[in-house]
Amino acid sequence: MNKTNFLQSDSGTYGRDGEESEMVNRFSAQLYIPTEERVPVEENHTNMVKFASAEDRTYQTVVRHLKKWVDNIIESCGI
Repeated sequence: MNKTNFLQSDSGTYGRDGEESEMVNRFSAQLYIPTEERVPVEENHTNMVKFASAEDRTYQTVVRHLKKWVDNIIESCGI
């Protein structure tokens, strides 16, 4: 198992140090419910919800899936 250290810089922000490793494998990253849809992103756990801008590819993926899910909820409620 690779060990990753989290270091605080002089500016007060944290960063990663050490080898990259798979933190969560694909089988443990799901709930196994019938309607579940896995949405893979090419980011580590630290960066998967930190977006540089609205043009960020991961941001676009998240927004696209959230909009689809909201639309499905609204449609299923007959709103």
